[in-house]
Amino acid sequence: MNVSEQSLTSAPPSSGRRLRILVLSPGLPHPPIWGFGIRVNQFLRLLARRHDVTLLTYEEPDEAEKVAAVRALGVAVHTVPRPKSTEAGKRKAQLASIASPMSYQRRSLYSRAMQARLDELSSRTPFDVIQIESSQLGSYDFDSRAVLVVDEHNIEYELLYRMYQTERSAIRRLYNWLEFKKFKREEISSWRAVSGCVMTSGREQEIVKALAPSTPTIVGANAVDVRAAAHRDVPPATAARESASSAARMALWA
Repeated sequence: MNVSEQSLTSAPPSSGRRLRILVLSPGLPHPPIWGFGIRVNQFLRLLARRHDVTLLTYEEPDEAEKVAAVRALGVAVHTVPRPKSTEAGKRKAQLASIASPMSYQRRSLYSRAMQARLDELSSRTPFDVIQIESSQLGSYDFDSRAVLVVDEHNIEYELLYRMYQTERSAIRRLYNWLEFKKFKREEISSWRAVSGCVMTSGREQEIVKALAPSTPTIVGANAVDVRAAAHRDVPPATAARESASSAARMALWA
């Protein structure tokens, strides 16, 4: 991971200047009807009110309407076709990852096409901030001029460990154990390399502080906007959108 050595405290100050922010996500956050999508969608919507925001993500062949919906938030959207995959292909890739030092978590989200598009955008626009949506995207090389922030939706290695604990198949248990060990190393390495981390809870923040003590952290808890939810005349779909990840409201550069 080629990242800036700057800390969040050296990020451009909130002085009214519009910042150039690139958000890298594994998928389009629309419609915002699941946790990951709601969080990313709200980050984009609220940051775009005051800054120049660009989203780079994978796109499926039938997602043109989703792209249009995100652009309607005031966000510039750039996409890379998601590599085609079948269930058999996925299992083959998982098997191949056992012999690789890199976890399947990262291998499955990395592509040369995405790296090329990332390089192209960064060479064309000197982004002030690059925000990656989860450390699973941490295998890319990022422009060292930008402040790099990882928005952690979970501590992923904890989920992998739980999968290992609950799996009954001996082969799958072995696979999940190897994934857990590899991705734990990668995730902690990401925390130590980036300019700052946004976590969803104080518990997770304390874990990052203990394992990456020099990296600034902040909590952006997923929460419901009770003011929006309290209006009875608000359609359910609108209320769901406004049940925002409050992380966006305290976004460091807003």
